[in-house]
Amino acid sequence: MLIFIDIETSALYAGHHREDNGFLYYGELLEVAAIRYDGKEFVWRMEPEKSTLHHPRALEINGYHKRMKNYILQPWRNHIQRIHDVLCVPGALYVGHNVQFDLHWLNYWFERASLPPIPIRGVDTITLAHEHLTPCGLEGLSFDKIRRFLGWERREHHDALNDCRDVKRLYRTLTRATMFDRLIWRGRGLCTFRFW
Repeated sequence: MLIFIDIETSALYAGHHREDNGFLYYGELLEVAAIRYDGKEFVWRMEPEKSTLHHPRALEINGYHKRMKNYILQPWRNHIQRIHDVLCVPGALYVGHNVQFDLHWLNYWFERASLPPIPIRGVDTITLAHEHLTPCGLEGLSFDKIRRFLGWERREHHDALNDCRDVKRLYRTLTRATMFDRLIWRGRGLCTFRFW
């Protein structure tokens, strides 16, 4: 059974870490979203613990502080058991865009909460996009470039639930693609440099 997932984080690496620029950052979960095989959607938004140590590029991408004004946020510890319960399904296959990143991050926080890890078993939509869209002219595998290439709505910021919905949409689009779809994508790829 498939579970589509997406997370938003405050840095590239979980927990305290120092990057090449010498700055100390704190990578924490900011949002987790999942869409289960039964179609049920879940989203958890966390109150940051150490927002002064967040990586500015991560916050620029997800626009977290701008978007979170509309939500009541709770610490990650208030959500982590429920996240684990939803995701820890025997035989689950996780689908995400760079799914290994998401699963490793989640397991880091599960370990901090003394919860067992979930299996690192998934389907990566980056691999699917490379296989299906790169031959048609897609240049780059970021979700923004894929959305642009497919003519999907552009988003100002990444947020876990909308990205999770797009992961599901991309998975279904690519795994159900016909030869006609590929011809359309190839034509779009030939024109990409003129219109984008």
